[in-house]
Amino acid sequence: MIWDRKRDRIKEAYVANIWAKRAGVDYLVTPNEERYDIQFFDKTGTKVLAEVKVRSKHFGSWFVDAAKEENLLNKSRELGCTPWYLIYCQPTRVAYKLNLHQQFEYTEGWLNESWGKYVPEAQWHSINSNPSIYRGMSSLGWK
Repeated sequence: MIWDRKRDRIKEAYVANIWAKRAGVDYLVTPNEERYDIQFFDKTGTKVLAEVKVRSKHFGSWFVDAAKEENLLNKSRELGCTPWYLIYCQPTRVAYKLNLHQQFEYTEGWLNESWGKYVPEAQWHSINSNPSIYRGMSSLGWK
């Protein structure tokens, strides 16, 4: 159980690193008792609070837990920053981001014992995070 929690935190940090590089900010993986997983910031203050989910399968729509969404919206309102919901799909190595302040299409429903929104993949911003080691070499790479 402790190993799983530690492994989850490492995955959250990996996802945070992907989006922090894209946004040009720093990040902090928050302690377990916080109501959000990641805080993105720069020298002027907190820019984004985020919830991170790592998925072992690819789905056509991603689930946003209503309770976690509510927590993010409330805390980001309090801090004056933006709430993001982040998904990392392990088989495709694609990182997805949904800004909860923006309008997006969804259907409501249950996932296991959680109520929330199913948001189609097309509504999410994505980054292919495949490390270059998995890509083929260019002709210049062979010289």
